[in-house]
Amino acid sequence: MSTVPRSFNRIAAVVLATAVVVAGSIVAAVPAAAATSMTISSVSPAKTSAGKSITINGTGLSKVSQVQIHATKLSYKVVSATQLTAVVPAGATTGVVTAVAPDAKATSTQALVVAATVTSISPTSGGLGTVVTVNGTGFTAPATVSFHGVVATATVVSATKLTVPVPVGASTGAVSVTSSGSTVSAGTFTVTTSVVLSAASGSPTTTVTVSGAGFGANELVDLYFGLTDQVLVSTNSTGNFNYASLVIPASAQPGTSWISAEGRHSGLGAQVSFVVRTSWTQLGFKASGGRYNPYENTLNTSNVGGIGQAWAYSPGSAISSSVTVYGGNAYILSASNGLSAVDATTGALKWKYAAAGGGYSTPNATKGVIYVGSAAGTVYAVNSTSGALLWSRSVGTGLSSSPVVVNGILYIGSYDGSVYALNATTGAVVWSYATGGAIYSSPMVSNGILYVGSNDDYVYALDATSGALDWRYLTGGIVEGVPAVVNGVVYVGSDDSKVYALNAVSGAVVWTNALGATVYGSAAVANGLVYVGASNSHIYALRASTGTIVWDATTSGLVGASVTVAHGVVYGANYSDQLYALDASYGGVLWTYTAGGTFFFAAPTVVNGSVYIGSGDGRVRAFTLAGGMSGDARPVALSQLRPNRSLQQR
Repeated sequence: MSTVPRSFNRIAAVVLATAVVVAGSIVAAVPAAAATSMTISSVSPAKTSAGKSITINGTGLSKVSQVQIHATKLSYKVVSATQLTAVVPAGATTGVVTAVAPDAKATSTQALVVAATVTSISPTSGGLGTVVTVNGTGFTAPATVSFHGVVATATVVSATKLTVPVPVGASTGAVSVTSSGSTVSAGTFTVTTSVVLSAASGSPTTTVTVSGAGFGANELVDLYFGLTDQVLVSTNSTGNFNYASLVIPASAQPGTSWISAEGRHSGLGAQVSFVVRTSWTQLGFKASGGRYNPYENTLNTSNVGGIGQAWAYSPGSAISSSVTVYGGNAYILSASNGLSAVDATTGALKWKYAAAGGGYSTPNATKGVIYVGSAAGTVYAVNSTSGALLWSRSVGTGLSSSPVVVNGILYIGSYDGSVYALNATTGAVVWSYATGGAIYSSPMVSNGILYVGSNDDYVYALDATSGALDWRYLTGGIVEGVPAVVNGVVYVGSDDSKVYALNAVSGAVVWTNALGATVYGSAAVANGLVYVGASNSHIYALRASTGTIVWDATTSGLVGASVTVAHGVVYGANYSDQLYALDASYGGVLWTYTAGGTFFFAAPTVVNGSVYIGSGDGRVRAFTLAGGMSGDARPVALSQLRPNRSLQQR
C-alpha cells in the first residue's frame, strides 16, 4: 500500500466523514453520523406565567442541551424523544420557544404567551406624580397601570420591574397592570392630598394648569400664588380637580415661589413649588426681535444703580456675541474657543464645545437644543444639558448671523449671500435664498415672514415656509443691522446712516430718520419708542410712530452692539469699554461699568434680575443686586392663607 501524505492525515482528522487508519494507511471508511432531525409541534399550555411548567412536544428532543424563550433560558427535563417539560423563569416574556441540540435547533410556530404577574407595588400611597415601582414578572412594552380607572403609561425597566407616575385624575382605589396581553390586579393605592403643575418653571404671565387630588368630595378649593388667592375650583365626587388654569402674576419676582391649594370645607391643603424664571433664548429675545424683556421685575430705574459684578467667566478669547440664558444656564460663543455653558447664577462651567472658528453668532436655545453659527461657516446643534453634538451643517463661507428657530425650522444668513432654512432636528437644508451680497445681519421671523438685511443694500422679506420673495426694499447702504418686527412694522438701520421703519406686509416706507451715523445692531422697541445705538457714540430714543427723536444720550465711544430694554431701563455698551444703564424715559445715566476690553457687538442680556455681557477682554460678566434672586424658597404656611370670598368658581 502507498503511504498517505501527512497533509491528508491532518485533513482526515477534522472532516466529518471519518476513516480508520492503520500505520498511516486507510483501512476502512466510516460514514459520518447524520445530523439530528428535531421539531417542536406544540407547546402547552399556550398561555402561562412565571414559575409554571410547560410541555413541549415534537421529535428528536432527546439530545436537547438548551431550551429558551428569547434569550432567557428555561430549566427543562427530557421525558422522551418526543416530549420535554420546562419551567418558565421570572425573567421570561412572551415569545417563541426554542430547543437547541449540539447539531440542531427547533422553534415553535406559535409564541408562548407569558402573562404578567404582580408581586408588589411601592409605595402604596402618595400624591399625584409619585413614581410607583411595580415588581412582578412577564412585563413587556407597552405596559399601562390603572389607578382606580385612570390609566398611565408605564416605563418597562425590565421583565420584572415597571415604574409609573400617579396620573392626574387618579384617586384612592384598585390598581391593575396591563402588559403582555393580560391585565392583572396589583392591589390598592391611596392617593394623598396633593397638587401638580403642567410646568415647573416659567416667566411671569405664564399660564400653568393645576391639578389636585385627595380633597373633600364636591368641595370648593382655593388656589393661591404665594399668599394671593387667585382661582376657585370645585372637586368632583372623588375629591379631585383637573387642569385648572392659573396665571403667574406679571409682578412675580424671579426665584422659587409656591402654589397652594386648600379646601374650604375639609381644610385639606397641599403645595408645590414653581420657579419664576425667564429665558432669553435668542438675539432678539423673541423670534420677531425687539430686544425687550417685559418680564423683568427686579431691576428698575430706582435700583439698577446698585448692581455689582456677581461673577466673571473667561472662555479663553474675546466675546463679540450676546449671552443666551436658558434653563438656569448661560451660553456664550467666544471668538476662538467655542461654545461654553455656565451656571447663570454662579458662573461655574458646565461644559464646552469646540465649535470650529468661534465667531459672533448669538446662540439660540429651543427645546433643549443650543444652535449656533461659527465663523468657519458651520451651524451646530448641541444638547443644552450635556453639550453633546446632535448635528452640524456647513452653510457657505462664514457666519456672523445669529440663528432663529420657528416651527422646527432654523434660519440663518451666510457670508455667501444666502439665507438658509434648515430642519432644526436633522440640519437638512429645507430651502435657501440668494441675495446679492454677504449677510452679516440676523434674520427675524414674524407671522410667517422672514426679514433680513444684506450687504447688497436691501432689506428682504421672504416666505418662511418656502423661501419665496415677498418684497425687498433698497436702502442707501449695506444693511448690517438686525430687523425688529413690532406691531406690523420692521425697524432696521443701514450703513447710509438712516433708521428705516417699513410696513411688514408690503415693505412700504412708514418713516426714515437720518441720524448721521450707522446703526449696526438691532433696535430695541418698547412702549412706543425705538431705541438704537449708533457709530457716533449716541444712543437714541425715536418715536415708533413717526421716527422723531425723543432723546439721545452721548456715551464715550462707538455703540456697535444692539441695545436692550427691560423695566424702564435701556442697557447699551460701546467700543470704549463702557456698559451703560439709562432711564428709558429721558436717557439719563443710571449706572456705568468700565471693563478691561472693548464691548464689540456683544449686546447686554437682562433677565431674572441680572445683566450679562461679554467683552473684548475675554470675559463674560454677570451683574446683580446684592442677594440675587428674591423669590422665597420656603413653603407658605397654610395657616397664613386667607380665601378671597369674592372669587367666582371656575
